[in-house]
Amino acid sequence: MRKSFKYSVITSFLLMQSGFTASANTQIDELAAALDKVKISGYLNLTAGTAKKENTFFRAYDTKINATSETWGGVQIDFKASEKLDFTLLTKFFAESRPYDDSFGVDLAYLSYKLSDQTKLRGGILRVPLYKDSDYKDTGFAHLWLRTPELIYANNKVQRHTGIEILHDIYLGDGTVQVQAFYGQNEDPRAKAAANNNKTYTIDDIMGVHATYSIDEHLFKLGATTRTEPGDLSDFTYTDSQGNERLEEEGYYAGDRQTFYSLGYGFDDGLWKVDAEAIFEITTGGRQDNGKYYASVGYRFGDITPYVMYQYRETLDDSERGLNVDTYVADDEKNTVTRFNLQKSFQQSILSIGSRYDISSNLAFKAQVDSYEHTSTGVNGNTRDIDNLLYSVSLQAVF
Repeated sequence: MRKSFKYSVITSFLLMQSGFTASANTQIDELAAALDKVKISGYLNLTAGTAKKENTFFRAYDTKINATSETWGGVQIDFKASEKLDFTLLTKFFAESRPYDDSFGVDLAYLSYKLSDQTKLRGGILRVPLYKDSDYKDTGFAHLWLRTPELIYANNKVQRHTGIEILHDIYLGDGTVQVQAFYGQNEDPRAKAAANNNKTYTIDDIMGVHATYSIDEHLFKLGATTRTEPGDLSDFTYTDSQGNERLEEEGYYAGDRQTFYSLGYGFDDGLWKVDAEAIFEITTGGRQDNGKYYASVGYRFGDITPYVMYQYRETLDDSERGLNVDTYVADDEKNTVTRFNLQKSFQQSILSIGSRYDISSNLAFKAQVDSYEHTSTGVNGNTRDIDNLLYSVSLQAVF
């Protein structure tokens, strides 16, 4: 907000007051100083797309044009309470409701306290720094691509947490290493929906340590994040239409510890932009282990930047899967068996080709084509292959 505009608004307001006196200048200065502590910003993504086939991975899209499933935005308010204390609030809204996420709500809300020039402490609703671009994952304008890598970034259970984190900068020559350690909790609405009661389930031990090294045009990132699936097995049993006791999938994984190991690299010299990440999801229990990878490269021709990106996801523990390996045997008359992980293995890939056109310093138009392939092999040996094409355009802005 420009200072001249602030003064004109405040002056107009004071002139309307019956008690307006010569002290108005002091009041104006005080109010303007207060407004200088507040910064309002935000982003908006307007996206439309259509798929070649019905509902194969791109479940929000079919052969009709859809302009709501990936249209969303956010407004951020930053308040500088003092030289050391800041408050940040980010609200987010969607054009359409989605499972386990409100159409409008608080995305982030936290206090930040500067312990020293190199150390900062945060507390509140915070982003889990699992990905290289976690801090601005939903801000489309901040990315080269039309959308973030779907196969890598889609894990809603570790997107944010309510807790604390500490950030410490270490200077190494011409570069800087930022170490980020955190601990917190997060409600799990999927567990609540699957449970046989109305309890609220909380992932109460989301924690991790991540380090980012920045030097010149390069960025390197590595880290580890871990959490435990909430609830107990008995919370997720139910009786089917035949009177048999069954177990929901969430119950089979209850109590399992899942750890995410992440590696990332970024390069941007003003012309070339290169990004790559790898995430390894390793679980102590029944959930399948996964490897997720992507790499992308783009080159700027003035305001236009064409790019290509490739993503790949695979299961890593195929030898541990079988027809009678992941089972729950009920304590009923029939000893009813519920089987899980009926896919022994799967591989998914997405090849994306797109282009970004920067209309102005805060507005970009993007077009992207995604080619998706999926191959899965069941525990019975049957193989399934599916594929699809997605065509998308997006107008993305920040303010």
